[in-house]
Amino acid sequence: MPIWYHTTHRSRLQAILTEGLRPYSPPLFFASPAPYIMLSVEPWIDLHGADSVVLRVRSSALPVGGDDPEGLRWPREISPECLEVINVGHD
Repeated sequence: MPIWYHTTHRSRLQAILTEGLRPYSPPLFFASPAPYIMLSVEPWIDLHGADSVVLRVRSSALPVGGDDPEGLRWPREISPECLEVINVGHD
C-alpha cells in the first residue's frame, strides 16, 4: 500500500482525525482554499515549527511514488482510517 505524508498545524489535528483530509479545507499557505490535499513522499517535520503535526497517509487509492519534488496534489477526500499521527511538534 502506498505511503505518503501530510503535515498540518496542531490546531487542525482534531478535525482531520474526525473528518479526514479534504480538498478546499482551510489553507495555511494560500490566500484561498486549494482544490487538493498536499501530500509528500517524506515527512515535513518542521513546516510549522513546534505546531507541526505529521500524518502518515496509507490508501490503496493513492499512487505509488511520484515525480514532482513538491509532492502529490490529491483532489479527493482521504478518510480518517487512512491517517496515522507520527509526529506532533517539538520545541
